[in-house]
Amino acid sequence: MKSSLLRLARRLSRAFGYDLVHHSRDPLLGDLLNCQQLLRLQPGETVRWNHELGKLAGASALRSLLDLHRIDLVLDIGANEGQFALGLRSLGYTGDIISFEPGSTARARLTAARTSDPAWFIRAEALGATDGHAHLHVPQNDVFSSLHTARPDAHTLFPADLANTRAESVPLRTLDTLWPELTGGRLRRVLLKSDTQGHEAAVLMGARTSLPAIRAAVLEGAVRPLYEGDADWRALIDSLSAAGLDLSAIISLSQIPRDLTLLEVDLYFTRQAD
Repeated sequence: MKSSLLRLARRLSRAFGYDLVHHSRDPLLGDLLNCQQLLRLQPGETVRWNHELGKLAGASALRSLLDLHRIDLVLDIGANEGQFALGLRSLGYTGDIISFEPGSTARARLTAARTSDPAWFIRAEALGATDGHAHLHVPQNDVFSSLHTARPDAHTLFPADLANTRAESVPLRTLDTLWPELTGGRLRRVLLKSDTQGHEAAVLMGARTSLPAIRAAVLEGAVRPLYEGDADWRALIDSLSAAGLDLSAIISLSQIPRDLTLLEVDLYFTRQAD
């Protein structure tokens, strides 16, 4: 009887332009309700792409990969202040996370974000194609920190974010070098995430022997390169395809507001399930 009355109430509310929704602890359903509100247009408004829609699609794709491959270790390369790792926890992931953040200021915020999470570990190395040291370019907004210099286009699009850039010397390692230490010499079910502002190709070059052991991956890909030496997103797909990781999803990450030109995408990869 109660369910019948609820269905009737929903039909009546929709007839008057309203929706009745139920509360949920699921973060994806919460984000979906937020997106529903974003898509409600007032008289005279026009439809505009909102990045929250992409975030919702990306979170859904990520949770599916975590579940499908029973991931128990996430390598969070280019962690900044822990946004990706915190997102994993909100999705219900309880396994190990190793976050790499070479920038000292961002790493301090990352350490604070970790609080008392016993399965979340932080490392100061940058990952790349060789072992050694490198210069990290750290601008006003350290989300844009990169081992590559920003292109003129990037400064035009993000002048305030890329202002006052300074350099930090940081340790550089390859994933292949660190792999035995990171996995403890055990067989782990690994998801690789790399958001290194134009350095993804180098990260993959330094992971030639470890890539076959990775079950899933999430990489940022440049459609319109913002950094010198930035790899085209299609080249990243080819590199991971050669390692047996198939493209699972392409999610819009950022666009130029004035004309919605696509700048970057998040690329999701999966290995054939066993």
